[in-house]
Amino acid sequence: MMQHIDLAWLHRDTHQPWFEPMLSRLGPALNRVRLHELKWLGQPQDRAAQAIRPDLKSSQVLANAVLELRRFDALLVTVSLDTLVWTRRCLAAMPKAPVVPIIGVLDGLQSGAMNDLLELGMTDFVQPAVCPQEFRARLVNAVCRYPKYMPLREPGAPFGRMPVDPRNPQRADPRHGSEPNPEKLTVSHLVWPTIGFQENKQRVIDLFEKQYLASVLQKAHGNITQAAKLANKDRRSFWELMRRHRLTSDSGA
Repeated sequence: MMQHIDLAWLHRDTHQPWFEPMLSRLGPALNRVRLHELKWLGQPQDRAAQAIRPDLKSSQVLANAVLELRRFDALLVTVSLDTLVWTRRCLAAMPKAPVVPIIGVLDGLQSGAMNDLLELGMTDFVQPAVCPQEFRARLVNAVCRYPKYMPLREPGAPFGRMPVDPRNPQRADPRHGSEPNPEKLTVSHLVWPTIGFQENKQRVIDLFEKQYLASVLQKAHGNITQAAKLANKDRRSFWELMRRHRLTSDSGA
């Protein structure tokens, strides 16, 4: 495991009464976790903050902070009924998949709303009464499994994506490097009769999936959520197919 996890957290002031006690109770599970409160959601009377970032409460707040989010390993966002619509709009406004895993702390939401947030790009969620060990397991799992970008906090590191996951040097980043455009499916890809039926069939399926995914991504301008909807597939299933064929959101460009 990495030496520490830099966890950013974004919350509304109205969530303070239940979110602060939750953080205190999770103290034992936050070993090697460094918390960074994001001061984006200022109050209307905070004129200085409004002058610096006039869109503090707009739905573009996450989309406009892509570079800032890359400094962290994960983002914790509190969501309740009064902020559900705003959170949906924030996730939907992001042009591509989030650069870090987003974990929601959901208070008072029904299962439909929870599924909706996952479809829009939220990686995982917990509820305020979550067990400290369960929270830590979910956090570590989300951070370790999420495709990695180069953290901006590392001095002297080149900007962009790394070919190797810095937390696990043995595992290469599947999104790194230029992947050639998917081959056009033709009969010449079939090797018969020297190769059996099943192998030829799998070859055709693989070529079709890769070509189809790239085409849908191009039509959706790299937006994975929209591409999954166009393909009539669950977003997680669509993402798994992209990883299998080593495609990125730019593959259809």
